[in-house]
Amino acid sequence: MGIISQCLVLLINEHPDMEKKLAEIIGRYLMRAESDEDRRVLKQWENDSPENHSFLNILKRYWDSPENPEQTQAANPYE
Repeated sequence: MGIISQCLVLLINEHPDMEKKLAEIIGRYLMRAESDEDRRVLKQWENDSPENHSFLNILKRYWDSPENPEQTQAANPYE
């Protein structure tokens, strides 16, 4: 299972009430197509816990450097 899949499983398991909305917002954020409202919701969620912040950083690092997954995997606190 890849890092993105692992992260999505964590998102769904830890935040079932917001899974679809957050997954869509995170997807738009990674593609740099998020709205102001998306940024507000994502920032609020990210600030809710250190785990959320780490989770988003892991996704962003992987998205920005998929050719170097070892670096991203090494920084993954969920493994």
